[in-house]
Amino acid sequence: MLGSQIPSRAASPPRLAALRFVSIRSRTAWEIVALVSVLVVGTVARLHDLGEDSLWLDEAFSVYVAKQPLGRMMEIITAHDTPPPLYYALLHAWLGLGLGDQAQSVRLLSVALGIASICVIYLCGREIGGPHVGLAAALLLAVSPFRVWYSQEARMYALLALLCGLSALLLWRALMRGGAGAWIGYTLTTSLALYTQISAVFFVFGEGVAVLLVLLARSSHAESGRVSWGGVASAVARVWRGEQRTLGVWIVSQLVIALLWLPWLPFFLRQGEIYQRFWIPAPTWVTVKQVLFDLTAIHFPHWLMPRGMELLVIGGVALALLGGRSLTRPAYVFFLALFLAPMLAMYAVSQVKPVFVSRALIYVSMPYILLMAAGLVSLKRWNVGAALLGLVVLLNLVSLYRIYGVVEKEQWDRAASHVLANAAPHELVLFVAADAQIAFDYYAERDVKPLERRGLPVDVLSVGPLEPRMEEHDLARMDALIEGRDSFWLVQSHTAFADPTELARRHADERYRRVDAQELQGVTLFRYDASAAQAVNRRQIPAR
Repeated sequence: MLGSQIPSRAASPPRLAALRFVSIRSRTAWEIVALVSVLVVGTVARLHDLGEDSLWLDEAFSVYVAKQPLGRMMEIITAHDTPPPLYYALLHAWLGLGLGDQAQSVRLLSVALGIASICVIYLCGREIGGPHVGLAAALLLAVSPFRVWYSQEARMYALLALLCGLSALLLWRALMRGGAGAWIGYTLTTSLALYTQISAVFFVFGEGVAVLLVLLARSSHAESGRVSWGGVASAVARVWRGEQRTLGVWIVSQLVIALLWLPWLPFFLRQGEIYQRFWIPAPTWVTVKQVLFDLTAIHFPHWLMPRGMELLVIGGVALALLGGRSLTRPAYVFFLALFLAPMLAMYAVSQVKPVFVSRALIYVSMPYILLMAAGLVSLKRWNVGAALLGLVVLLNLVSLYRIYGVVEKEQWDRAASHVLANAAPHELVLFVAADAQIAFDYYAERDVKPLERRGLPVDVLSVGPLEPRMEEHDLARMDALIEGRDSFWLVQSHTAFADPTELARRHADERYRRVDAQELQGVTLFRYDASAAQAVNRRQIPAR
């Protein structure tokens, strides 16, 4: 009897190993199914109504630049724009695939970049908090109205977010595991981010702060078993003693990033000379609140509940701060620094040169969402965390509903259709701002009706700034263009910057009889009968 029991005991370890293998496979299968489901949700969110809205002015400019030969593309970027060339070059290659230049086709590039970002945040979350944090973060990013909005726009922000997300992931791996591959990958993706949008420099600054905090926490723990921040000098010395190799490699990576970006420096300096006038005011704490609201729930109808914006911002930030309960100290300080440091740095710089806008900070949405996901997972009762996750997703779906059905981009398709349907051949069309002609031409270029299109105060791309401001002395040129014509159109857009006092429109109303007016989203059309101008109303404008 004893002998008959021995084989049974001997067979037990293999059976246990088989059970463990089946358990691991089932967990892996569950995780894969969950991730694929999240990717499907994120894909549907980004493809829904993709071509419904017209390309707005900046998107039309992206397409115009991307259609140019590479040499001409560089000329336009350096003479008239502020971002570096990577996105335009990528869109140039995308258009070369033969998918067409319709709104839906050109926006598909940003959709693909946005879907890739879901995978990146999943990998980040899985590394720092396990599969539950990874999947929760991926789901929040998949339905994030802020990220969906810029994944449906033919601009560089989806690319910027993806590259900064990859940079953060690879930097974290380099700090935790070392290895040449992670450091090289971090260096390259960070350099590409800087060639996408110059605002990436604030993210690089945030990564520097994150690295120093992680190394400080790690070296303090190694020496005393607890974090003792002490004085600044002793803290730096402690990091240098305990993390000399890692700190040295990071410094080398920063030097390589600077060298890789150096060829763009002359072009960057030229771009800086073009735009001396700021198109946004210096930020205040109200601006910070607006940016945090955009990151949390852009386009949510917060006015339906008392202090709705403040409640949403406080709720999102509170969840992010809770993330420290489920993450290690290095992981928490790393991603908290990536969230806060770029915003603080950009806020400080914007007191001198205002650049503090939410889209320029799109990269902080990744660490913000990661920390929110970690905060949800940290709740002791899983059903409470699941309920809160469901609530956040529901709020995001409300915002997405408004993005799809309520919030509209500039209606250049309708503007071009109305003018082309009602204009006489060779009729004059004046554009304020001047670069609005690019968006108009995008929708009018296939029409055979010839029109004369001119910009105010100057023709598009004839001076450095894309939207030079209308001044009193520019009215003489406007009159010269109109002289001898029976009628003309005035197309207004971006007036807050290009013509804040509406000089062109007021001047036209004083001198000519208005016969048509159409107010569209972001665009206003006026048609005037120039032959019926009354001499008594004419102002004597000195010739230039």
